[in-house]
Order: sequence, then C-alpha cells, then structure tokens
Amino acid sequence: MVGGKLLREPASSSRGRVLMQLWRFLELTRDIERNDEDARFAKDGGRIDYVLDENVFETLVDPVRNAHFVRLFHSNAMDLPLGQAERDSISAQSTLVTAELLFHGRLPGQHESKPLYLTEWHYTELSMRFFDLAADAKAGLQNGPRSRPAGHRRGRTDLQDAQEFLDRAGTDEEKRAAAAKQQERFLEVRGMARRMVEDRRLQVLLQLRQLGSQDLTSRITPLTEPCAFRPTSKDARDIQNNADRWRRRLDDEVQRQDGAGLSARTVGALDNDARTLAQVLWIATDRPASNRRCVLVTGDRLIFDAYRR
Repeated sequence: MVGGKLLREPASSSRGRVLMQLWRFLELTRDIERNDEDARFAKDGGRIDYVLDENVFETLVDPVRNAHFVRLFHSNAMDLPLGQAERDSISAQSTLVTAELLFHGRLPGQHESKPLYLTEWHYTELSMRFFDLAADAKAGLQNGPRSRPAGHRRGRTDLQDAQEFLDRAGTDEEKRAAAAKQQERFLEVRGMARRMVEDRRLQVLLQLRQLGSQDLTSRITPLTEPCAFRPTSKDARDIQNNADRWRRRLDDEVQRQDGAGLSARTVGALDNDARTLAQVLWIATDRPASNRRCVLVTGDRLIFDAYRR
C-alpha cells in the first residue's frame, strides 16, 4: 500500500517484491521516528499512557501464531535468503521478545505503577479469549504433537552474530566492555526465546500462566480509571457517534484488504476496535495535556491502515 493505495504490482514479480520491500523499510523508518519522538517526550518529563489492544495479549501468549502482528525484518516481505522454517522461527522469537518488552513496565514515559490500560470493550474481549486460549492449550497438550520448528538456528550462529557485534565496537576498551555486556544479554535473551518457541505447547502454557498472574492482572487498568479520561454522559454520546464513523471506515478498509487477501475479522471485533479508536481519540483531542499523551498499541494492520488513511 503506497499513498493510501494497495500495490497492484504482483508480489511475485521482481518489481513487486522491490516495491514491497521499499514500503516495508519506509514503515520501519516511521516506526523508529515515532519511537524516538516518544523517548524525547518522556525525557522532557512527559507521561505516556499505553492503551493495549486485546491482540497484544494474544501475541504474548502465542507469538508463533501471532507473528504477523509485529513488523519484522525476517518477514516474507523482506525476501531474505533464508528457508521458511528458519524465517518462521526467528520471527516467532522476535515477536516473543517484543511482546515481553511491551509488558515489562518500563516503556518510555510509562508511570512507575506500570499500568496496562484497556478499554472496556477490549477487556471483555480479552476475558473471553483467555478461556478460549486456555482450552486450546489444554487440548493441544492432551492430543497434539510436540511443536518444534524444523529450521531453528543453533547456538553457533547466535555466537557468530554476537561476535560480529562485539567486533564492531573496535579497540576502545570501554566500548568493548559495554558491548560485551550487551553481547551476553543478547545471547541470554535469544537463547531463552528460542527454547520457548521450539516447544510451542509449553510456551503457550507458561505465557497463559504469566497472563493470569497477580503481577500482571493487578496492572490491567480500565481506561476510564483516570479521572481526566472519564467521559460525561454527553461525551459518551459523542464517543459513540464517532465510533459509528470509525466502524464505517473499518468496514471500508476490510473491503479494500479483502481484495488483497489481508483481512478476516468478526463483526464483534470490528465494533470493539471502532469504540476503542473513538475513545482514545477523544482523550487525545478533548483531554489534551502538554505533559501527557495517550497511545494505542495494536498489532492490527487494519486499524493502523484505517487510521492513517
């Protein structure tokens, strides 16, 4: 999609692949710019309230199934010289690390209480999905075969990557000491991520346990809990009217993406997304504060494309 229009060049053609890669790099550049801007805002004393979509929690639970929610260097669009199994394994590991980062409570500008904000609609959706995911995991444990990506990489490759990172630090002893610590952390994180995704059944069960833990559930906070974010009756009507408009926009985006084979959404999920968008945008426009901002975190490309269109 370039300039709001889906690429019509066949993705299988050389030109189509190049256009897709250029578009992915452009999106990654914008993501980095937004992250840098948030970091500067937080450094200047700003607070950022992160509102999580329900799919962010599902990504934490099952990064193998939900790797498409994260924009990755190892996605098929990047056309790297890797086998599909190896690509899928690396993507799942990176997705798991990304999800853990979102939940660890030290995002730029995040309050020290580490709140995980949810709208009431996504909270209800999460509550229902949690039991569905638990039932699926139980059935998989009883009946399913062990899930182990065939193309996962062994430790030697990670060591090579880490050594190259260390070599780039040059000969400066202070830089090499700092790089060595980062190298050690890199190996630890990637090793743990690989072991998790290699046994998908165990990984899902462990992540469900984390999702249901007191440490995490105690941080889930209704978006209306801050008094500044609580709408009046009139505000609630305005939010609903805006939600109706967003629902139509999402419907239009579904039609566009259906033609490209990108979208498959339920009516209830679209309603929840439209209401969530309307509420977050109401906070951003009607409750602005110079030192505080509200950010919706989602893995849903449909929402992102509808918003930027």
